[in-house]
Amino acid sequence: MFCVNCGNEMKDTEKFCPNCGQRVGETKPEETKGNEKLSFGDKLKIQLTNKKDGELCCPKCYSTDIRVDMIQTKGKTKKKGNGLLGHTNNALRGITAIGTLGMSNLLWKKSEGNEKTKYTNESVCVCQKCGHHWMA
Repeated sequence: MFCVNCGNEMKDTEKFCPNCGQRVGETKPEETKGNEKLSFGDKLKIQLTNKKDGELCCPKCYSTDIRVDMIQTKGKTKKKGNGLLGHTNNALRGITAIGTLGMSNLLWKKSEGNEKTKYTNESVCVCQKCGHHWMA
């Protein structure tokens, strides 16, 4: 026999669950499905009958119609400086600009360094039946 509240295995002679204290024979509704109230035992039965080995199951409605999406959760940008060649380039650009009265700056671009952005991806499960979503 199993407890309807927590699912703990119990002896048939026990009157209360040793794990959570639920009285044997009473049902404790935790969720509703339409007008029906489902106990832990009912939810466990639905989950086991709907689920195949290795298949995802919605924790809210126990549907197996699940879509897994990848989303970007974090982005971190690292900035790097010019370095020795970038500074040399900018110095030569300045000297040349003086000699050409600034006309060389139209063609010769300034070195500004570079940036590199790294993104973190995470998978999210979305139930197609009830719309519930959770991190996988």
